[in-house]
Amino acid sequence: MKFFIEFLLFTTGIVFPVIVGALLYNLVKKYIYIRKNKIFKSIMFVALVALSFNVSWIGDENPMILLPIFVIVFLMCSEDIMIKRLVISIGIYTLITPIGMLVDSIPMFIDGNDYELFLVFENSKHIIKSVVIITIAIILTKIIGKSKIKLDTKIWMLMGGLLLATFFITLAFTKFGLGDLLYATESGFNAKMIGSKEYVDLVNNTIFRISYMTLPFASISAFMVLVVVIILSKHEEEVKSENLERLRGTYYEGIKREQDAVRTIRHDLKNHLFTMQTMIDQSKYSEVEDYLKKLTNSPAIKEYRQISNNDIVNAVLDNKISIMDKKNIKLDYKISVPEILSISEIDISSLLGNALDNAIEAVEQIDDKMITLRLRADKGLFMLQVENPIKEELKVKDGLFITTKADKKHHGFGLRSIREVAKIYSGTMETNVKDGKFELIVSIPL
Repeated sequence: MKFFIEFLLFTTGIVFPVIVGALLYNLVKKYIYIRKNKIFKSIMFVALVALSFNVSWIGDENPMILLPIFVIVFLMCSEDIMIKRLVISIGIYTLITPIGMLVDSIPMFIDGNDYELFLVFENSKHIIKSVVIITIAIILTKIIGKSKIKLDTKIWMLMGGLLLATFFITLAFTKFGLGDLLYATESGFNAKMIGSKEYVDLVNNTIFRISYMTLPFASISAFMVLVVVIILSKHEEEVKSENLERLRGTYYEGIKREQDAVRTIRHDLKNHLFTMQTMIDQSKYSEVEDYLKKLTNSPAIKEYRQISNNDIVNAVLDNKISIMDKKNIKLDYKISVPEILSISEIDISSLLGNALDNAIEAVEQIDDKMITLRLRADKGLFMLQVENPIKEELKVKDGLFITTKADKKHHGFGLRSIREVAKIYSGTMETNVKDGKFELIVSIPL
């Protein structure tokens, strides 16, 4: 029987860490992008297992030692904006560490004479930790579902601020905080310095009671912050979906009208031919010519441009080229993007639409009406480059060019919007003015 129990404990000591590591890894990759390299994936897995199963009782120094190592490994193995990675790393740390401190400290409350009971708790600590952490990981993973976590930088900063309280509460119950006081009786010098053994025991028991009332709150708070992140991300995703529907309605409305017009003309083709034949029979050749011009100038006769395999890129460009044609603006473009991109359609529309709108507005009042567009997505990089001549030198403020429009309150958001979209995907936006030309370059890793 004893052998069976020892074998069971040994087996669970191997199986549970693997399960916990796998569940936490799956949870973390829903919050942030983990590097694709297998080495980084393995390091992240090991770091999550180490965080969950390192021995760290109340007042211990291990949580302090593990903290910088865990954060550095987390940052090294992940790809995303820095503030997001920091918030998630601290969130996971303050979620897991207090659990370990509380469970590892349970044997300290057992009477030293009851050795068998002490051994039971000592050998089952990893099982208790595993059950608690597995439950938490499954709940969070269930709440996230299939969605990816995407929030604005300011929201991540707010979430980081909310985690500070739980973070410092956790550190307060390590050697960094109450540790020296808690284990003062370990040396005769400290015992004499503090007072009688009864007084020291009273202090220690009080600290333990406070710990078991406070540290669960730290873990629960970290859990709630991670849940709030999920809720806010899903809300933002819903808002983007609504905006995308409206955007599609705007860009596809013209196309739909043209398609309807084509169907109408095809349906009425017999009538048109009959009308023109009647005019010819009556020798009304000039009227026939006018009638033909009206038909050929109809949107239904216009050929729909197939510029790209990507539907949203194609729709935006077709719409903007139609505007340019009316304003006698020429577009030199080279497009090479796949049918599906990891960047959302609403963000692609915002990038491409705002970039071309700015260029159109810049050249429509000058003689050199030429816009150059380069758009490609390959080798893990999305690259947008737009170049256009400008009428006068532009003023710069906070890295953005100040609008020259009279209504400054409602304009000038084009570049700001482009920069915000680039930041969402850890990309960059660069603007240059040289030799009377404005150049915009947006780079986003895929």
